[in-house]
Amino acid sequence: MGAFFVYILKASVYLAILYLFYSILLSKETFYRYNRTALLLLIPLSFILPLYPVHTAVPETYSNTTILDSLPAISYIENESQSKIPIGIIAVLSIYLIGILYFITRYVCTIIKLLRLIRSGEKYTDSDGLSLVVISQSIAPFSWFGKIVISKADFQNHRREILLHESAHIRKHHSWDLLAADLCIGLQWFNPAAWLLKRELQTVHEYEADNYVLEQGIDAKQYQLLLIKRSVGSKFYYITNHTAVQRKNLRHDLN
Repeated sequence: MGAFFVYILKASVYLAILYLFYSILLSKETFYRYNRTALLLLIPLSFILPLYPVHTAVPETYSNTTILDSLPAISYIENESQSKIPIGIIAVLSIYLIGILYFITRYVCTIIKLLRLIRSGEKYTDSDGLSLVVISQSIAPFSWFGKIVISKADFQNHRREILLHESAHIRKHHSWDLLAADLCIGLQWFNPAAWLLKRELQTVHEYEADNYVLEQGIDAKQYQLLLIKRSVGSKFYYITNHTAVQRKNLRHDLN
């Protein structure tokens, strides 16, 4: 377990470095598809790079005889140290495992609540084959693995814009991206870079969906007003894509 924790620490350092390079080089760009690809690549890279050891040249200051003579003493010290695990290391490993357990529990509870909400709504399939769940309570619309959840009020008043936006999330498989980011966070919950990466990925998702909506002929200013009205958040924001992520601007024709 200690070796695995050291590996996770190395992976978290690599992720932090890689995300820093992304922030400097790509975060301000508007090539959303490439930004999304770059962010997703950071996750496997951060776990692959620690598997390759870094070799450093060590000056040979001792003769072979001296080194061989010292081996029994080194072996004895190693056996002595392995028999006793420091309390500090046990405490750190315990905190790490508790963090993972908390994350898993929170994630499972959120999914259970989400499934209950989906079951409580009215199910529809629109002309494009999209699976809609219309609920009576007021909630920010969101999509999750092929399903679009929308309130009855939004379904009656802003159906076209919202469905275009959420269908973009589904067609581009954004839920799978969030799942990959959540797996990374689950193992590196202590690493701020993992949380920042997911937040940046969600932002890129929203801009990708916005771009798709505007390409369908929706008026940019009216669409921005809709985003502001619907920026009330969602309790399922943690694991879903939803319309109510507030943008400073659309980075499109509004500039």
